[in-house]
Amino acid sequence: RRRLSRQGNLEAVDSAFTFVSMRRITTLLVIFLFTQPAYASIKLIDQRHALQRDSYRLIDARSLDTCVETGVKSALCLPAASFTSDSAYLPSFYHSNWLLGTLGLDGSETVLVFSDNAAERHLVAGMMYLAGQQAVTIWSGKIEALQRVFGAGKGVPRGMIRKSVFS
Repeated sequence: RRRLSRQGNLEAVDSAFTFVSMRRITTLLVIFLFTQPAYASIKLIDQRHALQRDSYRLIDARSLDTCVETGVKSALCLPAASFTSDSAYLPSFYHSNWLLGTLGLDGSETVLVFSDNAAERHLVAGMMYLAGQQAVTIWSGKIEALQRVFGAGKGVPRGMIRKSVFS
């Protein structure tokens, strides 16, 4: 009798587990079928001929002074230090989105992130990608090449308040 009751209990638990699992799988399938897929991309380029002049919003990840003094004309200044703090924690998505909104970005643009320092440009590009920027391109070539294509000039520092809502 003990064997039968144990087997009966195990069979009951097994069938209940299967029923719950099937319900969860069905629910997930319905959710995935009826939701619109999000599109985001990140890529790396280093060749000047790959640039299309009007298709990028330029993001200068160097220091604010360098961006404003010896930058690329009309590049948005977003130093990598904006995403770091003394406590070594990254900012929340709320604060990151606010920061990107102060640059006038709404997330639908294709941005080109550049810096002399690879760690800085990758940090800024990665944070923008995680925040939901639709398309992020990382420039690994010389900044002088960007200045030849887009023009040398002063970069644009961010504002104190949002110009647009980054979403």
